Amino acid sequence: MREKELADDWVWIIDHTIQFGEDKVFCIVGVRLSVLQSRSYHLTAEDVEPLALLPVKKSNGEVVYQQLEAATAKTGIPRLIVGDHGSDVKKGVDLFCEQHEETSYIHDIKHKIALLLKKVLEADSHWQEFCQHATAAKLLLTNTALAFVAPPQQRAKSRYMNLEVLIHWAEYALHFLDNHREQGREDFNKNRLIQKLGWLATFRAKLKLWRELFDITSIVEDEVKQRGYSQETPVILRSALKSSATSVTGKKLAEQLLDFVSEQALKVKEGEQLLGSSDIIESAFGKLKQLERNQEKSGFTALILGLAALLAPTTPEVINASLRSVPTQCVIQWKNENLPRSVQAKRKEAISQYRNDQEQIQDQLLLAA
Repeated sequence: MREKELADDWVWIIDHTIQFGEDKVFCIVGVRLSVLQSRSYHLTAEDVEPLALLPVKKSNGEVVYQQLEAATAKTGIPRLIVGDHGSDVKKGVDLFCEQHEETSYIHDIKHKIALLLKKVLEADSHWQEFCQHATAAKLLLTNTALAFVAPPQQRAKSRYMNLEVLIHWAEYALHFLDNHREQGREDFNKNRLIQKLGWLATFRAKLKLWRELFDITSIVEDEVKQRGYSQETPVILRSALKSSATSVTGKKLAEQLLDFVSEQALKVKEGEQLLGSSDIIESAFGKLKQLERNQEKSGFTALILGLAALLAPTTPEVINASLRSVPTQCVIQWKNENLPRSVQAKRKEAISQYRNDQEQIQDQLLLAA
């Protein structure tokens, strides 16, 4: 609700957050390019302003477009929008950019890298076999003396955005397997270790390739996150990747990333540097889930407004002014107008109806007796 300054250098960072149930919330946070330059692209929660929290049951390109248009009343037309390329988000932003040629749209670098890695690894039967072995080993080792060398939990969602965790585990587990020394304990001997993790040795050569792929993507991701996009970014990265991409697969991935970076860099004006990452909004979503704790399982509640409170400067003066200017009734009104009943409220209603029906049945049985 706090008034924002109208300017032509706003950067909007956008995404949907989802929880238990069918609802989702479209979130827009903003930062000025002048702030980005002074912060060297290392954004914190205090650097960005919450612009919109928009609960919806269904989202499509037209819905996202209308949401973006409405947000211009707060900041003016943005110079840049950063987000993933989910079909509804991409279509909505494309419609917005067609109407406002001064706005550019940049695909978040981490999501793009994940898409490219997914395409490479899903076509690799060895990777699929490796993941199956790791899943089985997790179950076998978790409650044993070898729990310390158990694989990490593989995430069903965003798996390719967290590839390093699994590769790093395989590397140190294989090293431990190669260099293990007998400890004189029956429950912890080399034969048991080989029985549980010996399969790792068959993936030794593939691990080197997967490490190469990850290192290539890390070089690109780090450059874009630390310095954003400039007109020189493709040249800088081509030089940086030259010695890292040695395999055929690695060279192909490097070229795909360079093509993508070059495409994004075309949107940069002379002397500009543009943000290439939406990490700050993902971080905000993570903090919101910590704030909600178990309440997340109830679907969206008024605590979604806590997301806005986690962003922008929150000095004692700001908090005091906010508490004075926004009475509790405003929060209740916003909740009633924007949020559906929570999953927990619906569950309570269903249970209450069940109990009432059961009581009526019992009463009928007693009368009949």
